[in-house]
Amino acid sequence: MYPDAGTIYLHFQHLYISILMVQKLFSIYFTPDETNALFIEIGHHHIACWCTGDKQSLQAFEYFTFHTTDEHEDFEKVYKVAKLHSVLLNNEFAATEVIWETTPFTCVPNALFKPEVLDDYINMLDKSPFTKALSCTQRDITVAYPVKEDALRLVQHHFPKATASHKICQLSKELSGNAVTALHTIFYHHHFLLLAVKDNALQLATSIAYQSSQDCLYYILYTMQQLNLPLNETVVLVSGFIDMNSALYKELYQYIPLLQPAEKGMLKDEYPAHYFTTFYK
Repeated sequence: MYPDAGTIYLHFQHLYISILMVQKLFSIYFTPDETNALFIEIGHHHIACWCTGDKQSLQAFEYFTFHTTDEHEDFEKVYKVAKLHSVLLNNEFAATEVIWETTPFTCVPNALFKPEVLDDYINMLDKSPFTKALSCTQRDITVAYPVKEDALRLVQHHFPKATASHKICQLSKELSGNAVTALHTIFYHHHFLLLAVKDNALQLATSIAYQSSQDCLYYILYTMQQLNLPLNETVVLVSGFIDMNSALYKELYQYIPLLQPAEKGMLKDEYPAHYFTTFYK
């Protein structure tokens, strides 16, 4: 097993310094089985890899973060460093699925979506240069989203047979048929996804950058107000990288009566189960 490590690259060109840092935050391994599928989630600042077994049981999970002072840093460099410290990326699996957790994105009802104007959907949301507009369809909606062109080329080169979708498509597949009215929050390190389910349908999906617990509380309460979701009757489920003993969770718990983790218990007696809920379930 490779040791967890952070790697820093310095590139000097015309007195300009570009710094790339890739860090493996944590990993867990049970019994990875190469006959199952490998899942890879790629965000603006993270790569997550996992594989599951029977009944969607988690077999292995790795999580990397990366930061660079150059927003156009070649994703190939990020991937190479992550692979040096990865077990999963150095094995062959029967199938691979890539999940893009990128912003901005927009959800369009299938009846209104027009593939020929896909670029226009993203351009209206401030499309950055060197990105490619993609889409995926789930039930009644199509999600239009951008990915970095170099990241897309890398995926197509290393995983030519991989299927691909957006994180919101993955989540809506699990949540849209849920009869319980609820808000679902999925926390990353500097942003969180907020999805609202009401009347057996996905009502809202958005990604929110935050700097404080007050930011998160404001957006959750504002969403409940806009969708007419009673505070004392609406379950707010939290998953992702939020600690139950953190100031963030305590702040939310103080003002949201029905706040609760999306999944209880621990994995390997080390990591809370809700960390992984929206990755493999």
